[in-house]
Amino acid sequence: FVDFLSMTQRPWAHGQPPRTWGEQQKFWRSLVAMPSIYLHADVVVIVELDLDELECVPGEGAEFYTTFKELDRAILNQVGNEVQATPAEAASESGRGSNVVLPFDVVVSIDGKPAQSADWVSKK
Repeated sequence: FVDFLSMTQRPWAHGQPPRTWGEQQKFWRSLVAMPSIYLHADVVVIVELDLDELECVPGEGAEFYTTFKELDRAILNQVGNEVQATPAEAASESGRGSNVVLPFDVVVSIDGKPAQSADWVSKK
């Protein structure tokens, strides 16, 4: 059982459609079941990778600047200490334009001030 592959994920590549309502409901039910799956397993294997050596995601870690207009079109999520921005609509096939928000982008700062939370960013 691999949770990432077993559960419908948010779009993470160009041209992928968002989850359907039915897929979203299944995802939520799966999240509720995760503790039982992991706590009742006889063996849990955790694969650790040195992510610094992997370069499988083009543009990973690159900084770009966007406008409030583009950021306003994004869905903001609090992920740990980071504010993750996901486009509200599927990204185009052409990829990142000059300021287009793509899946899994992280808001680092606004006007030079560190992004404190998703709520803080949405109020700016």
